[in-house]
This record gives sequence, structure tokens and C-alpha cells, in this order.
Amino acid sequence: LRNELHQITDTCTSVKSKLSIVYHYLEAHTRYVSIQLGIGGLQPAPASDVYRTGFSDCKGLSNYMHAMLEAVGIPSFYTIISTREPKLLKDFPNQVQFNHAILQVPLPSDTLWIECTDPSLPLGYVHSDIAGHDALVISGEGGTICRLPEYPDSSNLQKSDVDIKLSSDGKAVVKMNQMSYCRQYEDVSPLMTVDDNKKKAYIENTVHLSSNDVDSIGLSENKDAYSHPSISLRMKGESHSYANVVGNRLFVPVNPLLKSFSSQELVNRRSNIYIDYGYLDEEDITLTLPDGYTVESMPQPLNIQMPFGSFSSSIKSEGNKLLICQRLLMRKGSYPQSLIDSFSGFLKSINSSYDQKLVLKK
Repeated sequence: LRNELHQITDTCTSVKSKLSIVYHYLEAHTRYVSIQLGIGGLQPAPASDVYRTGFSDCKGLSNYMHAMLEAVGIPSFYTIISTREPKLLKDFPNQVQFNHAILQVPLPSDTLWIECTDPSLPLGYVHSDIAGHDALVISGEGGTICRLPEYPDSSNLQKSDVDIKLSSDGKAVVKMNQMSYCRQYEDVSPLMTVDDNKKKAYIENTVHLSSNDVDSIGLSENKDAYSHPSISLRMKGESHSYANVVGNRLFVPVNPLLKSFSSQELVNRRSNIYIDYGYLDEEDITLTLPDGYTVESMPQPLNIQMPFGSFSSSIKSEGNKLLICQRLLMRKGSYPQSLIDSFSGFLKSINSSYDQKLVLKK
């Protein structure tokens, strides 16, 4: 194996390219199997065993990756971490705090954290189960506790560009290009491996279209960005009842995306508000009006700024088109119980804005 690794990496011109080749070798030649019996629940299997069998758990796969990197001259450190708790009890050493193993690769200008259990993840991407968590990095000098990086809320971006061509009978041709990054990339990435029916079901739960209305779906994944991977989803469909026709008027949804927030669990809440997932949603919607129709009424601009997030909505007219822009930023964090009413009102205002309709008159 050492000879093979040298054959495929010796021509690499950078450490990251060499890392990438070894990481893809791990993906192609191993699979994950949970091993928790006896000492196997704590001690990684020898690299030679993983090479011979082609499978192991997070501990064995991380140790195997460590051995392969060592063979090509790249230092790395076996690291244990918890996917459940972000903070370690630093004054109470015990193995029960940890349930996962990864690999740290220190580089001159960066530090990569490698998830060896699922090499289909982008190399160096710190996924949501470990981002911001304490970890114990194990080297020849002993163990060192450090905190893994966490992406800013705005990096967990989903940007949707939607083009809607509306007909006088309420039908519409809808095209969407949606880019999802980081945490939102994780939410969408399972679509890369499912069949067309499940892709259409996802669209049905995302846009004002039934699965029968979807004509085409395209997906492409960018994992070369290391720490900021993305997925592009392209969709085209035709809705037979996008707008409601009432006499000589059309009632048209402002936002074609299906979005809402529940505030039911906030009723009589005594504990603090905790948002564990910060993200940014951006929607740029172009609505082309049918011939002979003008705008009779449309929602007023909205701009809300709160400690836990912000939301804005605006509509601009350009000829026979309406340009609709909506932005929602949710901020991860813990907020006092005294803000319950403000938080509930914030969610209700967002729901109301997403649910609003334009009125077009013939």
C-alpha cells in the first residue's frame, strides 16, 4: 500500500492535492462498520487490519487515514470528540464524554479537520455534528483540548433565484436556481444519491408546485471549495394553478417557496430561547405579468431587526416585471425568556410576509 500511495501522490505539487488523493483512496477502498464490543469500543483497529478487511469504525478509519498520510510524509493527529455535547468537562477526564474520532492535519497556514467515517463529505469540511465542539487532539506529547471552528451564520446560505412567467388563466412557468452552502449544503446533499421521484417530492415540499408539475431537475455539487462546499439545484416546472383567478383579478403568491415557522411551542415557555442553527436565506424572484394586467395592490416594504435575527422584504416594478427580494437571517445563540413575545412576533411577521399575495387587475 505504501508503494501504491507513493505512485499516486509523488507527482502532486501541493500538500492539499496529495491529501485529496489519499482521502479519495479512503473513500474508494473502505466502508464504515460500527464496532463497539469490548476494547474495540475505545481502541482503534490497527491500520493493517483495516487495509486487509476494507472496513472499520470511526476510530479505525481515522487511524488508517493517519497511517496512509504518514506514509506520504504528511503529519496528522488522531482526535476524539463528541457529536452530542459541544463542551467537554475539562476537569473530569473520562472516555464517556467522547463518541467519535476524526483526524487533525496541521498545515503551515491552516488546520484541516478530516471526517474519515464519511469520505463523501468534502475534504476539510467541518460538518454540523462537530462544528464548534471541543476535541482532544492526541500527539506524541500527549493530549490537547481545542475547539473546532464554526461557520458564521451567514455562511450557511441558501440563495434562490426564481423566474416566474404568469399567464392570465393563473398558470405559470417556474424556473429556479438554488445554491446551498455549508450547513444548508448538508440539508440538500442527500438529493445527490436519490431517484427522480424523491427529488420531485423535495421540490413539492419546497415550491408551490406538485410533483406532476416538475419538468426537470438538475443537481451539481462543488466539493473542491474545501471548507465551503455547495450544491446547485436547478428546476423547471409548470403550475396549472399558481395564481387564484377571481373575476378580472389574479391573486399571486409573493414568494413561490413554501416557508413557515411554528410559534406554538413558545406559548407559556419558561426557559430561554435557544437557536442552534444560524443561517441566511435569500430569495430574488422575478415575476413577469401576463399581457393586459397591472398591479392593483402589493405588500409594503418590511424591515425587521431583532437580536435573534433580521428579515426584509421589498418589491420593485420594472416594466411588466416585478422584482421581489426577501432576506432572512437567523442568528445562532441563547436568548432570555423575556424576549419570548418579541421572538413569537418576529416569526409571525415572517410567516405573514411569506404568505402575502399580490393583486393583479386586468
